[in-house]
Amino acid sequence: MQKSLTMNHPSLVIAYNNIGLVYYSMGEYSKALSYLEMTLEIQQQFLTPVHLSIATTYSNIGVMYSSTGEYSKALSNHEKALEIMQKLLPSNHLSLATVYNNIGLAHNSLGKYSNALLCHEKAFEIVQKSSLPDCASLAATCNNMGLTYCEMGKYSSALSYYEQSIEIQKQSASPSQSLLSTTYRNVGSLYASMGQHSKALSYFMMSIKIQEETLSPNHPSLAGT
Repeated sequence: MQKSLTMNHPSLVIAYNNIGLVYYSMGEYSKALSYLEMTLEIQQQFLTPVHLSIATTYSNIGVMYSSTGEYSKALSNHEKALEIMQKLLPSNHLSLATVYNNIGLAHNSLGKYSNALLCHEKAFEIVQKSSLPDCASLAATCNNMGLTYCEMGKYSSALSYYEQSIEIQKQSASPSQSLLSTTYRNVGSLYASMGQHSKALSYFMMSIKIQEETLSPNHPSLAGT
C-alpha cells in the first residue's frame, strides 16, 4: 500500500494551486487564499527564489487580496511578482503588462492615482511593444486608465480612454464580452457623475444586454449592474 504524501510534498503544489483557483472562481476568497499560501510555502522550499512559478503565485495572491479589499497586501504581492518577472522575462512580455495593470489597480484603490497612472502607462507601452500584440490587454489597460482618471475627476480624459477601450474591443476578432460590459458600465457611471443621465442609462442598458446574453439568469453580476 502506498504511503500518502506529506503536506509539503512538491507534487501537491499543482493540486493546491488548482483548488485555490477554483475557490476563487466560486467567490470563496479566504479559502482560495489559504490554498495559494500553501502553494507558495511549498514552492519556496523547493524552488529558487527567482522562479516564474513563485512570481505567478505572488500575483494570484495579490488578486485574492484585491478581491477582499486588502489593497496594501495586494500591492505588496504584485510588486514581489513584478520583481521576479523583471529578472526572468523580456521587457515586452505581456505578463509584465498584466502585473503592472494589477499594481496600478491596487494603487488606484488606495487613492494613489499618480502611481496608478504610471503603472497603467507602463502596461500600455509593454503591450504596444509586444511581439504578440494583445487586443484584450490593450483594451483592459485603456479601461484601467479611464478608471483612474475618473477617480481623479478628470472626466474628459477618462471618457477618452474608455472610448479607446471600446473601439479596440469592437475591432477585435474575439472581444471579451465581460470587459466590454464592464467598460460600458464604467462609461455609464461616468455620465451619471456628470449629470448626463440619459447617456448614463444608455450605457448601463448596453452593459446589461451583454450580461443577459452571456451570464446565467441568477448570476450576481446582473444584480450589481
